[in-house]
Amino acid sequence: MDNLVLELLEKKKPVVIGHRGAAGLAVENTIVAIRKALELGVKIVEVDVRLTSDRKIVVFHDEDLKRLAGVDKKIRDLTLRDLREVRINNEGIPTLDEVLAEVSGKAGILIEIKEEGWEDLVVSSIKQNKAVDWSAVISFHEGAIQKVKLLNSRIPTGLIYAIPPGKVIDAKRLMASMVLPNYRIILTGKHLEFAHKQGLKVVTWTVNEPSKALELALAGVDGITTDYPNLILEAISEARRKQS
Repeated sequence: MDNLVLELLEKKKPVVIGHRGAAGLAVENTIVAIRKALELGVKIVEVDVRLTSDRKIVVFHDEDLKRLAGVDKKIRDLTLRDLREVRINNEGIPTLDEVLAEVSGKAGILIEIKEEGWEDLVVSSIKQNKAVDWSAVISFHEGAIQKVKLLNSRIPTGLIYAIPPGKVIDAKRLMASMVLPNYRIILTGKHLEFAHKQGLKVVTWTVNEPSKALELALAGVDGITTDYPNLILEAISEARRKQS
């Protein structure tokens, strides 16, 4: 296996994944949030990417700046220069290049494409930052992960969804390596077993309660995405100590 994300999901079950870096402990999707996750020992971080009006990829979740910055403007309508002037609790909005440079293979990274149509720019950034061996691309959009796979078959992909019965068969058809269901889907039936039988890794989101994380770990999920990696890492570590 020549990709760190897949290797970790295979060997380190369950992998605790820092959601938007460590969204509960720092401003989400910022360099500080990424650093915080890495300092805690997180082996995989997850970030979101969007495109600016001048076709630069920035790491940001929402379509607009309202929730985080109180500005009623959409990312797609602003240039990178515009966004450089935006501060969120004194933190700036980074580019994908900057985030990849920060991670630099110290962990794996899941890059969630929020909109279709510029997958080539994401793949180009991954290649230019020599991140193919430790990156994976995920999305709710089937077309996005299909395009990434066509552009570079070495980059693992994953299909995200939130509504039962899920999209395991669709993910398999798209040659994805993983599925990323909302954790509630895992706790309501045989979804996990079915995905594993199809050869897919299963990463759940977003799990902030230690008790739920332990339930999912016991069920056999491969990865658990959380805003509070400190709490989930501690809970899983404590459970393992009690078992040994």
